[in-house]
Amino acid sequence: MPYCIRCGVRLEDTAPGCPLCGTAVPETFRTPAEHIFPPDELSETRKVRVPSRAAAGITTLLLCIPFGITLVTDLAVNGRVSWSYYPMISLVFFWLTLIRPFLIFRRIPQIILENLLAAAAFLLLLDIWNPPVIWSGYPAAALICIALGMMIFRHSRSGYVRIILTSVLLQGFLMTFEALLSRTAPMTWSVAVALPLVLCTAAGALVICFFLRRIAANPAWSTGLFTLSMILLFSAVLLMLLELVLMLQDGARLIGWSLFAAVPLMLMSFIVLHGAKHPHIHQALKRRFHL
Repeated sequence: MPYCIRCGVRLEDTAPGCPLCGTAVPETFRTPAEHIFPPDELSETRKVRVPSRAAAGITTLLLCIPFGITLVTDLAVNGRVSWSYYPMISLVFFWLTLIRPFLIFRRIPQIILENLLAAAAFLLLLDIWNPPVIWSGYPAAALICIALGMMIFRHSRSGYVRIILTSVLLQGFLMTFEALLSRTAPMTWSVAVALPLVLCTAAGALVICFFLRRIAANPAWSTGLFTLSMILLFSAVLLMLLELVLMLQDGARLIGWSLFAAVPLMLMSFIVLHGAKHPHIHQALKRRFHL
């Protein structure tokens, strides 16, 4: 249905002009769209899309050309695989991360997981060609740890199981990291310092998860403020535990610097917890901070 170009009044399809201001209706306003844009002209402007799987297959065949040339040249000159090892595994890594997802359908989390593992394997293969393995162990261990963490959160539905498995994974990563650093020396800080902190963090996360399940059914409590309160409280406990572990190693007997950070954190935790329990304080804080 057309409108008047002058006053905006809705017009009938067969109206010769506007009944309000008398402005004549242009002829093109009453012309059907199929006569203005014929189907033949529209079809000529369409772009032909190449299927992504076909393009990935063509790219795979093109990548085989430099792969084969590199391998044949190295074998012909040196009689064995030497320098061609690096460009060949680089081409394979390029294919695995950028071309393979178009050939084999995967969901985005699974693609990210496979790419993380491929990157870890690529780094190890780069370094393992000239043993011993020196630098690749650190980034490869981090990538594998991230991939395993994604698998935990993807396949585990229980919050408690996620917390426990993540803590075990984190402790294993820290011990692996120290083992790569020290190599022959015995592990020290990953067991004496990191293990108590990881256990305390896991216990705090389990306690928070337990109380959040109970508080979620009570509309009088604010779950966000309660979580913030528990995080502040366990941060204070972690600082004091960290200094306690360091004191036991050094032989000191008095807790010092951790109290200056732990006491304000505990006070803030109790204030936030009081606000989580009383809705009027929660609403006043939201108005005060324009949340």
